[in-house]
Amino acid sequence: MNEISRLPQTRFAAVFRPALIRPLFFLLSFLLLAYFCKYGFNEADEGIPLNGGIRILNGELPWRDFQGYLPGIYVLHALIFKLFGMDILVVRRVMAFFVALIALMILRVSERLMPLPFAILAACLYLVAPGVYYAQY
Repeated sequence: MNEISRLPQTRFAAVFRPALIRPLFFLLSFLLLAYFCKYGFNEADEGIPLNGGIRILNGELPWRDFQGYLPGIYVLHALIFKLFGMDILVVRRVMAFFVALIALMILRVSERLMPLPFAILAACLYLVAPGVYYAQY
């Protein structure tokens, strides 16, 4: 038995177990990203997928009636418009949900490779990287 295993568990260690950190990390990531959606930090060409989603709702088909990205992003935007209404903030919040989900997946994979504090750091670095927002908002 080593010395670390003989140390008493602190209250901090008992509260911040990985099972509690994961949902909390996802929730905080989503809330942070969703909060900044209204400010429109659009580094990407967000108008192209929005326009493609509207065109699909009007009966047009990608690559036949209009050109651009792969059809999946247009179908996703059309589905979001159909389910939640035609509003740019709704699309941005759905994309914020997906970005937070990807950050959670990075956290889960990183937990297998490194200690938990470094795994959280890796996921947080993904969230603050400018490339995260490209082609998603």
